[in-house]
Amino acid sequence: MLLILLAVVLELLLPNTALKNYVKLVVSLMLLVMMLQPVLSLFHQDPEKWLYSLVEQASQQEKAIDIEEK
Repeated sequence: MLLILLAVVLELLLPNTALKNYVKLVVSLMLLVMMLQPVLSLFHQDPEKWLYSLVEQASQQEKAIDIEEK
């Protein structure tokens, strides 16, 4: 959120020169990396731990549903 605000302020402050185009490019790339960060973090996790946690969550939900039905 802060980077978006910074991008808007930079765009408003810079005059219409070639430098403004480069600043827009750099800020756009930074915003893109920020938005992709959650997806990229998935590749740094151990897939076995991730799958194990999903299986554990599913089994806990099944137990909770069984308890509610009884």
